[in-house]
Amino acid sequence: MKHASDEELLRIIKGGRFLGTSFNVSRCAGKDQLYFAAQKGEAECVTLLLASPSIDVNQARSDGVTPLRIAAGHGHAECLPLLRTTPAR
Repeated sequence: MKHASDEELLRIIKGGRFLGTSFNVSRCAGKDQLYFAAQKGEAECVTLLLASPSIDVNQARSDGVTPLRIAAGHGHAECLPLLRTTPAR
């Protein structure tokens, strides 16, 4: 199975081709898309993903890490307010 490159994943998210899928369970290259966007500091992608009703901003991985913690840990300050102010679903 071929996994999408980082650039391909960003194009998919920015192109809105994720609509109608569950991003909390859908994986690409082993990464949840919201975690991926937060890790990369892609505020535009984070915003697009958070607009989807299938996203749970507070869903933690098995190790307890959330997208907010990922963004903070990678120094992506532009993503922090987006992840902090989005209500949990």
